[in-house]
Amino acid sequence: MLCLFDLDGTLIDSERIEAAVAYYHERFDTHGWREHAVYPGIEALIGRLRRSGHRLAVVTSKPHRHATPIVEHLPFGAAFERLYGPHPGSAHSEKAAMIGHALADFGSDPTDAVMIGDRHFDIDGAVANRVRGFGVLWGFGGRAELEQAGAHAVAATPDELAALLLAPTPAA
Repeated sequence: MLCLFDLDGTLIDSERIEAAVAYYHERFDTHGWREHAVYPGIEALIGRLRRSGHRLAVVTSKPHRHATPIVEHLPFGAAFERLYGPHPGSAHSEKAAMIGHALADFGSDPTDAVMIGDRHFDIDGAVANRVRGFGVLWGFGGRAELEQAGAHAVAATPDELAALLLAPTPAA
C-alpha cells in the first residue's frame, strides 16, 4: 500500500484522495464546466486575431473531457481549430509536450507562434519550445511569476495583448 505524507507529517489516505478526484470529475462533468466566465474584451480579441489571419488553438492543463464542453460553449469557440490537453492517464499537464505537438500539427515554426497564458507553466512550455510566451494578468498568475518564467511580454488587458500580437513586424 502506498502511504503519502503531507509536509506537516499528516498521513494522506490514498483511497480518500481517489474518491475526491472522482467526485471532482463527476461534478465537473455535470455542471462544473459551466462555472466559468469570459473575461471582458476576450471575445473581441479573438475576433480581431481571426480577422488578421491568426490560427488559434487551445493548449490547456484541463483534460479533454473537461475542456471540450467549455470551448464548445464559448460564443467564439469555433474560432479555435484544435484543442490540446494532457493525456487522460497523466498526472501532469505536459504543457511543453502539448505545445510541441501543436507546432507539429500546424506545421508552424516556433518563431511564427506564440503561447498566451496566465501561469508560469504556460511560459515554461513556450520557452521549452522556443516559442514567444505572452503572459496575461487577467488569470491566476501574477506579473512576477510570468516574468520570472521568461515571458516575452506581459499584458494587463486584452487590448494590450492585441497591441502586442497585431503590431506590424519590421521588414526582414
